[in-house]
Amino acid sequence: MRRGVRIPSWYLMLVAVLGILSRCQSLRDLERFAIRQHGLLTKALGLELLRPPSDSAFRYFFQQVDVAALCTAIRDCTLAQIPGGATDLDQLVCDGKTLRGSIEPTPGGGSAFIA
Repeated sequence: MRRGVRIPSWYLMLVAVLGILSRCQSLRDLERFAIRQHGLLTKALGLELLRPPSDSAFRYFFQQVDVAALCTAIRDCTLAQIPGGATDLDQLVCDGKTLRGSIEPTPGGGSAFIA
């Protein structure tokens, strides 16, 4: 087998994010997701990757990721999407899911729930 095949880090990150959003929970799940979506992604992105990334490619990639810098980049990207900025926000909720049965009416007529 050929060794040393290079896959762009942005592509690995993209596949990882899409895989995680598609409920991948392990490196093997990410590999299976990458195999299933390889043709569609490479065509849509205009890439010439002959093979999808393997679980070891994801492992090596994640070992080299600066987690603090990644979290900062995601935070900055998320905050940039808020019209008028986020200087006066105390919290930012990015997920619309709520815990079943946690919704309670508030005195002001609204709803309080655990998200």
